[in-house]
Amino acid sequence: MATGFLMVFAVPVAGESPSRATTTPDDVSHLFLGYLPDRPGSPETNANRSTTVSTSPDTTDQHQPLRDPVGMSEVPTPQPDFVSDAPLPHSTEIHHNWGSFDRAYSRSASDIPNPISQGPYRNQLDIYRARADELSDQPTTLPGEFIATDSIDDPAIRWWESLIGQPLGLAQETIAVDVCQLAETSLVASPYVRGLLTEPKVRYNDMVIADAEFDTTAFVESKFARTNEPVGSVLTTGNSSERYLDNLFSSSAGIRKRYRSGGNVEIVQRGGFQSNNSTYLTPNPQGTSRLEINFAQPLLRDHGRAVNTTRVLLAQINVQLAKSETRNEVEQHLVDVTRAYWDLYQARAEYLQRKRLLQAAEELHAKLLARGTIDSQQRQILRAEVAITQRRSDLIRIEARIRNGQARLRMLTADPNLMRGGNWELLPGELPLNCLVPVSPREATLTALENRPDITQSLRKIHAVSSKVGAARNQVLPRLDLLLSSYVAGLDNDRDTFGAIARQLTDGGPSYAAGFVFELPVGNRAARARLQRNQWELNRSVYEFQQTTEAAITTVEIAVRETRTAYAEMIGNQQSLVAAMREVSYLQQRWQWLPDPNESAVLLIEDLLEAQERVAEEEQSVTRAQVAYAMSWITLRKAMGVLLQVHVEEQLCNEEMQFEEWEIGDTIVTEPHSAGPRQGSLP
Repeated sequence: MATGFLMVFAVPVAGESPSRATTTPDDVSHLFLGYLPDRPGSPETNANRSTTVSTSPDTTDQHQPLRDPVGMSEVPTPQPDFVSDAPLPHSTEIHHNWGSFDRAYSRSASDIPNPISQGPYRNQLDIYRARADELSDQPTTLPGEFIATDSIDDPAIRWWESLIGQPLGLAQETIAVDVCQLAETSLVASPYVRGLLTEPKVRYNDMVIADAEFDTTAFVESKFARTNEPVGSVLTTGNSSERYLDNLFSSSAGIRKRYRSGGNVEIVQRGGFQSNNSTYLTPNPQGTSRLEINFAQPLLRDHGRAVNTTRVLLAQINVQLAKSETRNEVEQHLVDVTRAYWDLYQARAEYLQRKRLLQAAEELHAKLLARGTIDSQQRQILRAEVAITQRRSDLIRIEARIRNGQARLRMLTADPNLMRGGNWELLPGELPLNCLVPVSPREATLTALENRPDITQSLRKIHAVSSKVGAARNQVLPRLDLLLSSYVAGLDNDRDTFGAIARQLTDGGPSYAAGFVFELPVGNRAARARLQRNQWELNRSVYEFQQTTEAAITTVEIAVRETRTAYAEMIGNQQSLVAAMREVSYLQQRWQWLPDPNESAVLLIEDLLEAQERVAEEEQSVTRAQVAYAMSWITLRKAMGVLLQVHVEEQLCNEEMQFEEWEIGDTIVTEPHSAGPRQGSLP
């Protein structure tokens, strides 16, 4: 019969940072600025501003590439370009004052992650930069017939712009809104945005978990065992006892740590005491102690910092990808908010246009009734009544569109004020741009190559897969580990464990041992198959990068062309509107002052009503073209990757300092203190 008690306690060493390589800073202190077409210029042109465009915002996870110790190079790995802190050579200048965020709304964007750097493989873009340099630096000119004239710029043509911000009578209460306000509020209050911003936090903790593998662990183990069993041999006790009675207490305390080079070290102090009824135990009872140092270092497989920190590097890249994807999703949400605003603007403009069209039909109907005893015919009056009925029915559908647009804005922004005023009428406070802003196709393409998140993500994926290739090459090597151990031991009587600990350092000398462990699977097929699999994955990631870059260049080309096309379409629609208005004026005057006795009076009224419809349709076309031109700028900035490209200068300096400290190994940088999730609120 034997009884025992075992206690094991192990914790990471208090005060030691859980990560040395996890130098990715917390995503705080980044401002949301200029998300509409007004892009901030270079740091020189923004000398009077507190923010600058970030060219290489995050360089804290640059790791040396893994080397090939085996020489297996069936698939060439792209060579990294370590000049990652050089300023970007190009920028796109888009200057006008429409819809820009010049307010440093820090609370709304305090959790928006930084734009990530392209990493050590950014030189893969050199061939595409060379192609972009060959593009025209001058914007294409518009055809002469689509150049705005003084008559086109007449505000009377777009008469609804002066009325768009006035109540339509759809609700008793009104509230003014604009794109800036709605976008800022959505960043603060929208549950969708707040949910997006949690993903980098989740990935960051995954990175800490991966790096915690190299933390120092402190442990304590203790065990007491009481043995009471029959004696089957006289050699057990050395006397005539029928049962063997033994009391044994053992304990150990120490630390163990795995180094990034692959080595493992353990320092442990053991101690205890023992007493039994055997004559062979001398002294009896006795205290024992033993101080051990054990060290194991891989020499081939699993040797080196790059191999052992691969999981940390992959976790860091996942954090960067999560940040980039989060920024992309936030940008898309802001695009949706902007589109919803302009949809509301368009619906209100069409409501005003159709209402004016209805008033024209009512005025015509009233004149026909007044002239009923003179020259009006009953059929003319009936035709005017039909037009009035049709135009009233159009207003019903447009009013529903206005209410639907307001509901969509409330949903996208989650503005508490809009939620409380669910039946309030929203009054747009910002008008669309009506002037031509030149854009250089060359500069737009170069800016997209440096800033588009999908290009950056594809380069980061190449970085991740190439690190897997390097680790797989190392795993092809045989296992050859160096083992070293040494210990000193002490012994004392009367269960004096502490006395034995004191004597272990004064009596006798240390014991030591050294050796090697060698292991190599026959054929090593699994390791070689993993290497080739990773090499094919690297090939695939390179092809995906090429496709992504080509698609990005094409998207920017289309977006630049679309801004020109949308403006030309807007000018053309305004010219059509002027012509339609002249036709209505001519028919109106002819009906009132120059009746033709040889022409059917009913057909003249029909022509007038149709001309009024054409004017309303042209006005709607102008409004749609205005909205399309406004949205084309949002699409262009998103295509260039600069919709959320603003960085705090102080934060940039802090990140560069953290990166330098990581390189020289002076400081272990951990995630800055965060107050945790915040409740969305209005400024």
